[in-house]
Amino acid sequence: MCGLAGIWGDAENAEDVVQTMLSHMRHRGPDGAGLALLPDGAMGMVRLALMDLSDAGQQPFVDGSGQVALVFNGELYNFREHRARLRDAGFVFESTSDAEVALALYLEQGPEFVHDLRGMFAFALYDGRGESPRMLLGRDPFGMKPLLVARGHGNSVVYASELKSLLASGVVCREASIDAVHDFLLRGFVLQPGSMLRDVEMLAAGVCIDLAQGGREVARCRWYEEKPKAFSSYEEAVRSTREVLVETVEKHAFADAEVGVFLSGGVDSAVISTLMSRSIAQLRAYTLRFPDVPGGGEYDGAAEVASALGLVHCAVDVDGTSMAESLPQIMADLDQPSVDGFNTWFVSRRATADVKGVLSGLGGDEWFGGYPVMRRMARYTATRSGRAVSAAASLLSGGQRFVPSLRARARIQSLSSRRSPLSTWQAPHSLFQPSEAAALVRRPETDPLDGLRQTLRLEGADPNDERVVRLAMGLDVSVFMRSQLLRDSDAASMAHSLELRIPFVDQEIAALSQRLPDAMKMNPTGGASDRYEDSGVKRVLLDAVRDLLPVDLRRRRKQGFVLPVHHWLRDSPLGERVRDALSVSAVRSRGWLAPRLVQRHLASFRSGDVRSLDRVWGLTVLEWWARGTLDVVSRRQGGGLTFKRVADLRKVGLRAPRIDRAVAK
Repeated sequence: MCGLAGIWGDAENAEDVVQTMLSHMRHRGPDGAGLALLPDGAMGMVRLALMDLSDAGQQPFVDGSGQVALVFNGELYNFREHRARLRDAGFVFESTSDAEVALALYLEQGPEFVHDLRGMFAFALYDGRGESPRMLLGRDPFGMKPLLVARGHGNSVVYASELKSLLASGVVCREASIDAVHDFLLRGFVLQPGSMLRDVEMLAAGVCIDLAQGGREVARCRWYEEKPKAFSSYEEAVRSTREVLVETVEKHAFADAEVGVFLSGGVDSAVISTLMSRSIAQLRAYTLRFPDVPGGGEYDGAAEVASALGLVHCAVDVDGTSMAESLPQIMADLDQPSVDGFNTWFVSRRATADVKGVLSGLGGDEWFGGYPVMRRMARYTATRSGRAVSAAASLLSGGQRFVPSLRARARIQSLSSRRSPLSTWQAPHSLFQPSEAAALVRRPETDPLDGLRQTLRLEGADPNDERVVRLAMGLDVSVFMRSQLLRDSDAASMAHSLELRIPFVDQEIAALSQRLPDAMKMNPTGGASDRYEDSGVKRVLLDAVRDLLPVDLRRRRKQGFVLPVHHWLRDSPLGERVRDALSVSAVRSRGWLAPRLVQRHLASFRSGDVRSLDRVWGLTVLEWWARGTLDVVSRRQGGGLTFKRVADLRKVGLRAPRIDRAVAK
């Protein structure tokens, strides 16, 4: 787990530029730093070590010819199997690092090696062999690890794991994209491949491109299977689910440093904790608790599981005051604005005092049908009453363009969200209605469903798929999980030098989920209630580990895990952060939003309108992000970052061999 940065196409001052970029990501890699000088630039990384803690694991890794170099951010969970096979084939390794195995796989297969990488990753790889050099950038199919790319001066390209690192390069424009601001207002996050900076994009998930060929795609790996082979019986599905879960958690928990677990009151983290506790004694579990909120969140349910498993359970207390005090730092650390990620930031801050890595239950809802919106989508298509609601919503939607009032149009847009499965999915992922968002940025109104359709098509999925469970899964994984949950979790955990591993977001779990018929994920009509046993939600998952779970979770209600921001906005110092961010002078100075409309939403919030809470919070988050990212004067950080190994690939033979095939005798 690391942070990487580089520049390609402009050799002037490349070493200084990359070192400065890396110095702004010291939090992502406190265990070492390395740099490779290239004929047309440089690339480097800062390292957080969970595998091979010795100096042998430091990057970049360079092949025996001194012409191929790799910097790699992430973890490979199948590297031990590949390492054994490659050694038998004659490759010599000098470390036990998974990144060294990744380079060997490239030497064996070329760009197609990405298909053999099981895990989370982003990488930069230079290959100077042959007549034409290659400069490859790649990212895992789920988009678990970030890699942002921008055009620099002339023909140069800069890339990094964080926006702040790109800004530190001095060659990226410090200007927000109004399109991205609009996108954030629609969803509460920025849909990838977009970013908040005007000239910066996130590299598409699962894609490997060659910068030496103008960014041409040279390989692609997708999680989505067009025609997966379904299980022949429920018993087979339960058995396979158990086998894949046990194997996946075992691989994700393997490390040379201590790892813990994030434990909420839900099914997914309970499953992960249960499987980890079978092989890790004195497993540390971390749960948020809200002492100033009645009920305290999910702590009691998590404590019950932790006690039954014998875990070392750590409560992480967060209240309105600590939220208000931490907000500026959180928004600077998140790197892009989001209405999520705060919970991971707080629990990561506590966990990093004890462990170097943690496992999370994120992803279980996406693969096993856990979100309530999937039940609603099924209800509107599978029941007579639901189809009647959809028909009425379609009629209502068609007449909204004749309504002049902005507030009335927003109300109609909310009601008309049930007109199709796609619009039904979009509704709970909306911050502002389309007409409101467009008015705030003083832009023409656009259809938020267009971005969803485009994302699904790029994934190879059908945005008009009538199988609503499969459609919802595609949206949950490729939109919500990728652009918000995974991106935010990575930024929030790495801000505290903590590696977050997510067993449910794994290629084998993805393949398993796609083989499961819809009825194994939930009742065809959505079920009579939100209890697991009534809705059928996660049925196969619960049955697969029922004998292992320390408590019976089937009678619990499905509930989302969110911070009680609504409570704190009313009764804590957090309200002062809102007033500061949304003052007329602050909004006018920023220049992105219509001040009059911002004040209207703020007035609704002050009057007690519950619907305004999320919107006012979103506007607040946006302004504090801008202060923590755009308004900060770029300066070298990290307190004397030392590069333990520098590889010079500008001339062949200046570097001792690292990875090579043994000479056959």
